[in-house]
Amino acid sequence: MKLAQKGFGVFLSNWAVLPLQFVTGVLVVRTLGAEGKGVLLILTTGLTLLSAVGQLGLPNAATYLVRKEAANARTLLLHYLALLLGFTGLTAAVLLLARDRLWQLLFEGTPAQPVMIQLLLVILPLSMATNFLAALLLAQGQAREYAKQTVGLGVLNMGFTLLLVVWLKFGVVGGLAALALAQAVNVAFIARRVLRATAGQAAAFDRGVFREMLRLGLQNYLVSLGSLILKRVDTFLVQAFLGTAAVGIYSVSRVPFDTVLTVPRAVSGLVAGEASGADTAAAGTLVAKVTRNVLWIMLAVVAPIALGAPWVVPAFYGERFAEAVPALEILLLAAVFFGVAISLQTYFVGVGKPGLNARFTLVAGLANAGLSCLLIPRLGLVGNALACLAGTLLLAGLQAGWFLRLAGGRWPDMCRLETDDLGQLFERLRRRFSRVRSTA
Repeated sequence: MKLAQKGFGVFLSNWAVLPLQFVTGVLVVRTLGAEGKGVLLILTTGLTLLSAVGQLGLPNAATYLVRKEAANARTLLLHYLALLLGFTGLTAAVLLLARDRLWQLLFEGTPAQPVMIQLLLVILPLSMATNFLAALLLAQGQAREYAKQTVGLGVLNMGFTLLLVVWLKFGVVGGLAALALAQAVNVAFIARRVLRATAGQAAAFDRGVFREMLRLGLQNYLVSLGSLILKRVDTFLVQAFLGTAAVGIYSVSRVPFDTVLTVPRAVSGLVAGEASGADTAAAGTLVAKVTRNVLWIMLAVVAPIALGAPWVVPAFYGERFAEAVPALEILLLAAVFFGVAISLQTYFVGVGKPGLNARFTLVAGLANAGLSCLLIPRLGLVGNALACLAGTLLLAGLQAGWFLRLAGGRWPDMCRLETDDLGQLFERLRRRFSRVRSTA
């Protein structure tokens, strides 16, 4: 199966579950209100930040090592599990010894209930394991299996959320419990798939592999942290300046942003693996073509969302959430540039220069955070969205400039959609929907 077909399949699988996720999100907001939704978002955002800290950039390192055949997947998984258990134990110890300080740092504005702490300590290792296992699947070209686990996690989370939050009215605790249950079931299934795909490989501790894994991971580490600053830290800043209810309203602005970013993420893991297995020139050609497609697909996707948002948001979420629309439309434009940056990052991973991604992402993330601190008090949610747009523009510009410097090419080549690319896209769409009609 060609890379484009694999990526397109992952993309369609991700989007197949989006209507259900949207309906679930609306029901959760209607059930919990802006304040409750804000509390849940702060908790999950803090958990995402903590997870990224513990990942140490190892999923990207595993992708590179598997494709370079420097280590087998089972050996990498064995080393990762040891690090995962150590980080989870360390987090539990810090929560036990300095709970109030850590809670204020990551979850300010939310109650530090014992049941919430227990659930977060369950979700943390499960979500980290999911990310690493997914990276192994993509590194091995298992796009179909990756799509299954992505859709499966989404469906499981929706089902448990509807049961615990909407029907049984367990509130924020129910939302966390739903995520924990969904992650547990998903990890069991994806681990089985990875082990089945790597049957025959021998897993053993190897100091050389461990050192190389950490070396490459730490080069990717700042990429993860910088991305989180661009995508997540603004949640804490909105809470600090505007309150928890504003976080709930802003979360509605973030829904389309996160949704359209499934386009570059659908192929980024696959492209990183392919680029790692190719020479420098071939990697540059591949990434340039993928980036052009990503740019134009995302523009085509965000345009109707932006046009419909002023009517759709208040109709579904309520009139109070109409103030989320201006920020939503700005964030859609930011998502286009962020998607281009995600696509270009695969080149630097593939040619063994992830440190460049780290520098660019950290600089852009810090610029975003600084602008948010300046603009939120003056412009509210719109100010935060403008800061995100500026940060993603800076990131995409840095990535594109260095890509052209290393891989060659011109700026117009980065943006011009080739007629062959467009024709291939429509042909894949035609074949896909022809198969759907034939099986209906």
